[in-house]
Amino acid sequence: MAPSVRLAVVSDTHGNVQLLSSALSLSRAGGRLDAVIHLGDEHTDLEGLTIEGEEALGVPGLQHPSYGGGTTPIALVRRMGGVTMAMAHQPSDLPSLRDFPGPRLFLHGHTHSLALSAEPSGVRFNPGHLSGRVDRGRPPSFGIVEIAEDGVAIRGVSVAGQCMLESHWPMELLARKGA
Repeated sequence: MAPSVRLAVVSDTHGNVQLLSSALSLSRAGGRLDAVIHLGDEHTDLEGLTIEGEEALGVPGLQHPSYGGGTTPIALVRRMGGVTMAMAHQPSDLPSLRDFPGPRLFLHGHTHSLALSAEPSGVRFNPGHLSGRVDRGRPPSFGIVEIAEDGVAIRGVSVAGQCMLESHWPMELLARKGA
């Protein structure tokens, strides 16, 4: 089934606009993007890199002056394609979403580690980092999230275009009630 919403998810670019640009080019090669989500450190790297029709969403990371200062929200909650998404740089800044009905997806960065897991009330995804060729022993990566009527496909992709992880989550699993 064709996705109704297609997202590029990036984190921890730390000024490496070249890797960010490469990740966005690879993401667009697979089809149009509805939005690009930057999960901090440094969300302002995204400025000027989105194209017409793409929404740019971002949260500040720890190194941004507005983090925790009240001028920029440290977490966003957004509903796209029937899925409620919580977005933050640090995992501890993610809201619970327990009061939101339906499918839930939690997106965060900070650890520089590509990760995907089931949580009591949805699915958690960290796209890794785009800060350098290797950081903290991990290669650079980003995510592609495709939301369709039957579920959500999540891929972690290297900047060389290699799929590093891939999973499909049925809407019923994303809609579990929990903490």
